[in-house]
Amino acid sequence: HGPPEDVGMKLYSAKLSKAARLLWEVAITFSPRMSEVAPHDDQLIDKRLISVNFTNKLYTEVIRLWAIVTNHSHLSERIKSISTSYRRGQQCILQKRLYRYDDEAKHKPGPPDRHNRLPRTYTEKDIRSDVVTHVFPPASAKETEYNIVKFHAFSSILVGNLLSECSERIEFPFKVADLEYGVITLQPQPQSAILLLGRSGTGKTTCCLYRMWARFISYWKMINGA
Repeated sequence: HGPPEDVGMKLYSAKLSKAARLLWEVAITFSPRMSEVAPHDDQLIDKRLISVNFTNKLYTEVIRLWAIVTNHSHLSERIKSISTSYRRGQQCILQKRLYRYDDEAKHKPGPPDRHNRLPRTYTEKDIRSDVVTHVFPPASAKETEYNIVKFHAFSSILVGNLLSECSERIEFPFKVADLEYGVITLQPQPQSAILLLGRSGTGKTTCCLYRMWARFISYWKMINGA
């Protein structure tokens, strides 16, 4: 389906060795961490967001690592697969219209000898920006599959396991999307059971486990704070 540029994607390659490459992009994704602290942290969130019935959903720029290709002969095939995922994501119904609300001055270019840029932050609420950014999740590159691609947080635990060259298969928790986050944090009023429907592989069990884990953490935070 052609190179990434044909589908509007900016995919970068970082050289690790003569044969190895890192394939990455600057993407916009839902941030559970920022969404959790949004209504309470004035340093992170503009107060005007709260005054417009803020939905607790914040999105931020991240470096999305698509692949570590160790064999250069597989590079073109991997890039083609990534481009297909991006193209299929453009056809996904889970589209978002996001607006920037962070300070534009923070993102102006610095001195010529410095090339630093802070991640931009977005919200679904139109606060002060006329610029609309359309965001969609990458989908499976396989034409017979209709799932979005799951990514993992690049944590110290994940890196440690990768560097240890462990022979056992280890499953890491994936980053949840905004809809999954909504199910995990849902608090029905009045309290009632939740009926969660979805085809196999859509994350129902994962959401249930995350809900249990969230309540476990919340309980112990309450006990330790008492």
